[in-house]
Amino acid sequence: VRVKILYGALFEKELPVLSKISSESYFRIEEKNSTPHTSDIYFLKLNRFLNDSTIAGSQLMTHDVFWNETDELFSLRLRFQQKKSLTQFALATERNYIRERSARMRIQLDKEISNQTEFINTTNTLSANVSSNLVRNISGNALSSDFSYRPQQQFEFGFKMEIAQNNNAQIIVADMNTQEMRFTFSFEDKGQLRLELHREEVQFNKINIDFPFELTNGRLQGKTFLWKVMCDYRIAEYLQTTFSYDGRKEGTRETVQTARAELRATF
Repeated sequence: VRVKILYGALFEKELPVLSKISSESYFRIEEKNSTPHTSDIYFLKLNRFLNDSTIAGSQLMTHDVFWNETDELFSLRLRFQQKKSLTQFALATERNYIRERSARMRIQLDKEISNQTEFINTTNTLSANVSSNLVRNISGNALSSDFSYRPQQQFEFGFKMEIAQNNNAQIIVADMNTQEMRFTFSFEDKGQLRLELHREEVQFNKINIDFPFELTNGRLQGKTFLWKVMCDYRIAEYLQTTFSYDGRKEGTRETVQTARAELRATF
């Protein structure tokens, strides 16, 4: 179920101050259940969901409130998102709870410069009925700011900074910072060239520790460098070429590089 409300259209005369406010709510329920009372599932009796008879199930809800949602000069979004899930495996039953509370601001600083700044507070917990190294109780905050500079229609330069801190059960603390640079050039009616460079750094309050994947979103301890080149170009009406090159240097690991090229002809 998705519900979109434009308050200005509903209360334009009574409350004109609401003309800039809108909201969107989204609900999604999935349930695979072995209960013999199938009507409990088909009639959406939610108190019978995510219980001992659940094979796999999840309940997701998202609420967004916007100020000037479609305004290119300034807009604001407040979000609350929550997901509950349960999965029964052969040897264990896992319950997961994820919550996000965030605020995002978009502003056009100049005709050529725009910015998007976002603050996110997250909670990610997982419990199991048996001992498991997947069990976690993660909470954290992240702040990011993304600047975009477009001097001409075919050129775009971008720079993004992010700082974040996550902790697992108030025992393991991960401090993270990320910087990203990107450049995009568009070939008129032909294709696009995109260059990206990322630097990521993760530091822990302890050394030689095991930590869940979700604590750092898969990042390794230390510094990581990522770079990417992508190009799509249409040589002729029925001839298209694609090229991509990716590289990464994670901590003390060796550099990994991957390149792909494709020429496609349509007859």
